[in-house]
Amino acid sequence: MTKPVELKNLKQDFSVDFIPNKCKFGVWVVNENDVYIQCRDWFSPSFQCDCCLGAPISVRTERHFPEKKTSKKFIYDDNWGDVVLRNEAWVVFRDMLDDMRSWEEWQRMEIGIRMRMCRKMEETTN
Repeated sequence: MTKPVELKNLKQDFSVDFIPNKCKFGVWVVNENDVYIQCRDWFSPSFQCDCCLGAPISVRTERHFPEKKTSKKFIYDDNWGDVVLRNEAWVVFRDMLDDMRSWEEWQRMEIGIRMRMCRKMEETTN
């Protein structure tokens, strides 16, 4: 996933724990007003195929994704797992920081970002 042009030569400002200890989103604040969030797991669906019901994960990956050179570390010969089709996204909130006037509000920004991300996810799935 390529970085937006607006973020060229900028370093990540901080990260947000979207799922604590499992999924972090990188956050960039541009022009002290716009917030860019890099989502490494944006509503990633599970791979579904009727022809492979009950088949081990190794069979499903070999049959449907032969071109993928994946590590065998997480591909098991049982059917207790799932093949996840990973989606990534850049989410931009324009003029997000206009209303924040104090340092305390800035510190609460992580909570605000998480809430806005949840709302954005709900909007895109409905």
